[in-house]
Amino acid sequence: MTADFSLVLDAQCALAESPVWWAEAGVLVFIDITGRRLHRFDPQSGRHEVDARTLVASHRRGVAAMSPGCARESGYWAQAASSGAN
Repeated sequence: MTADFSLVLDAQCALAESPVWWAEAGVLVFIDITGRRLHRFDPQSGRHEVDARTLVASHRRGVAAMSPGCARESGYWAQAASSGAN
């Protein structure tokens, strides 16, 4: 069996990880460890956003994503400032 693959997003991350499908928003959310930013990718529109308001910090127990009005220290958690979802 062979499979053809194609690049759908060139996010220009040196170390991207922790992809999470955010079903309510219909986007893939992931972090750029070295760039210390949260990314959102909408596969329907092809839109890619880098959230400059969110600072990502790695930690031996996980990562922290800090946005205006939210923060958590263990595991992975982020909140979209406009939606109020967590």
